[in-house]
Amino acid sequence: MHSQTYKLQINFIIKLGLALHRCGATSYRIENHLMNLAKFWNIEASFLVTPTAFTFIFSSNPDDQHTHIVRVQPSGNDLGKLAAIDEIVEKVVDSQVTLDQAMELLIEAKQQPSFYGVKTEALGWCVTGGAFAMLLSSSSLDIISSFLFSFLVFILYKLSANSPRLASIVEFFAPFISAILACFIASLDIHINVPFVILSSVIIFIPGLALTVALSEIVNKDLVSGTSKLVDATMLLFKLYFGALLGITIGNLIWTLDPLVLDMSYALPDWKNYIAVVTLSTGLVVAFNVHKSDMLWGIAAGLIAYVVSTVAAQYLGFTLGTFVGSFAAGLFSNIYAIIKNRPASIVLIQGIVLLVPGSRTYMDLNTYISGHEIINNINDSGFVFMIFIAILAGMILANAVLPAKKSL
Repeated sequence: MHSQTYKLQINFIIKLGLALHRCGATSYRIENHLMNLAKFWNIEASFLVTPTAFTFIFSSNPDDQHTHIVRVQPSGNDLGKLAAIDEIVEKVVDSQVTLDQAMELLIEAKQQPSFYGVKTEALGWCVTGGAFAMLLSSSSLDIISSFLFSFLVFILYKLSANSPRLASIVEFFAPFISAILACFIASLDIHINVPFVILSSVIIFIPGLALTVALSEIVNKDLVSGTSKLVDATMLLFKLYFGALLGITIGNLIWTLDPLVLDMSYALPDWKNYIAVVTLSTGLVVAFNVHKSDMLWGIAAGLIAYVVSTVAAQYLGFTLGTFVGSFAAGLFSNIYAIIKNRPASIVLIQGIVLLVPGSRTYMDLNTYISGHEIINNINDSGFVFMIFIAILAGMILANAVLPAKKSL
């Protein structure tokens, strides 16, 4: 017979694993975190985490094995809840709370609303889209259009939360609507770069980070989860692209326009990129539900990743520049983890997002399918893949040089 404490411990491990999965933590980090906790309690256990299934195996002796399998859904990143859950685990390890109290705290963390209201969240989406457009283009018209279209995409996203039918097509429908509206505006002799504006308005959906996470899991030998996430991210990219392609095609049939026209009469200076990075990082703080106490750390991570990679690229080339930027972001996130005793991924994700080539992959997909370039100089799939590898190499080296001493 198992003791009541043992039952509570394995029940807590199960609840903890599911909670971390809902926060978007990577599979290998979840498995390592749960394994460390199981070892702390002298429990023999093993775990298998995939985007859609979670298997827990506990063994008190060779003849007594307990297996628990749960069907789960893929989740997005909620870094605020991740930090809250990590604090609960710290309290359990330090015996500040009982296991029963920890269970209640996990339930509260699960039900915890966003740190930001709906209005702030909407503004965050708009700022993210507008700031990304500022990085892509020097036209103020592109930035304004992306800002406004991002608000429309946010409305569709919120509506999809209460409509299973819309939720199944929102990644296709959002770029489709943006494309139709962008073509309509372009037909009014308001010269915007239609592909830029569409991409910027749905940038939060672009799975650049998801592709990086998938490859990082494959690198860490978590082949099942990594491959599943890679396929899921690729399919999401196809849905976004074909939604935009259909919208541009219909818009062009209706209004007969050239979607590549870009009016530079309101061009912005080059230093606007640094303002765009800070603004984009601020928008991501809201999108990832980062606690306000970590806001400046996240913004700094994005700025460090961008500035270091840009400077390094001038001397080493774009790919190695990305590697150096990833390394700098990894070191900074590990320093954050040591100082604040929180998961490094809370800051790391915000820095890596500025480096991941999700938009480049989207553009490259257009080149491959259409046979011509919508956006110049981005037509090499091998180049995009090498950027992903450079990011992963930088993260791995940063962890080797300065370990964060936390598994999340």
